[in-house]
Amino acid sequence: MMSIRSAITTLSASIITIVLMSPALQAHQHEKKENKEETSEKLSLVSNEIAENLFMISGQGGFTGGNVVLVVGKQHAVLIDDKIAKMEKPLIDIVQSITDRPISFLVNTHLHNDHTGNNAAIAKQHTHIVGHSNVRKRMQKDTKTYSEEALPKLTYLDSMALYVADQPAILIHAPKAHTDGDSFVVFKESNVIHAADLFFNELFPFIDLSSGGSVQGYLAGQKRILMIANDETIIVPGHGKLGNKKELQTMHDMLVDAVDIVKTAKEKGISLAKLKEDKVLEKYKSYSWGFVSSEKMIEQLFKDTSI
Repeated sequence: MMSIRSAITTLSASIITIVLMSPALQAHQHEKKENKEETSEKLSLVSNEIAENLFMISGQGGFTGGNVVLVVGKQHAVLIDDKIAKMEKPLIDIVQSITDRPISFLVNTHLHNDHTGNNAAIAKQHTHIVGHSNVRKRMQKDTKTYSEEALPKLTYLDSMALYVADQPAILIHAPKAHTDGDSFVVFKESNVIHAADLFFNELFPFIDLSSGGSVQGYLAGQKRILMIANDETIIVPGHGKLGNKKELQTMHDMLVDAVDIVKTAKEKGISLAKLKEDKVLEKYKSYSWGFVSSEKMIEQLFKDTSI
């Protein structure tokens, strides 16, 4: 079984390294803890310490955006994604309840505003926004959604390393996957991976074909994560509950099977309408959710020219 440490050393992509001033991680708290901040709409955020100085921030009571990871160093903190815009105050409050360290870097795992909705607000804290170069390019074109302040100011092509004390965060690009600017983040010392939207745990994935995503690229990205992970790796999904390698493998296998079902039918000349009528993904209906129903999943696969 390939470990995270050994897998990272095999990456062929060049790595850009940014080193923060902090020399070592401080043991912020050894016990797992939860903090909640509520909005007036009964949405709430909860934080769980999933490894020492690594916190997953997720939503309750409705849709709050993608799962966030907070990394706390002795002098600095790094935030990975920042939820939808209406969660600005709860997000800032819950981060401040965990640490008084400034957020030196904010990583955007991709452009979607359920992961980047508070970029501009957090940038006001003198935070450097980081993302794949395609994230910045696409945001720049959407001036109605993204201000100049919300754009990543540091970009990379293949991989990048951010050091928060002794805890390197390795950003790895997954080409043409959920979008064309996806990053997943590996914390090799803690054996944690933030898979972002390459992993919808127990949910149908959304593959944004209009933003450069593809089913084959999505599957390839998942395979890279599975190669790096081991049976003890904690995997944070973009949406859904905290996961592991086995759960990611289950979702990967589901997608492989779903692709085969739709591709086979498409090659036989069966129409999209007929596939929906026949409910060809009925066995996976438990993975339907508000944004991606079984019908939408069929449509995504049918329309993707990569399969």
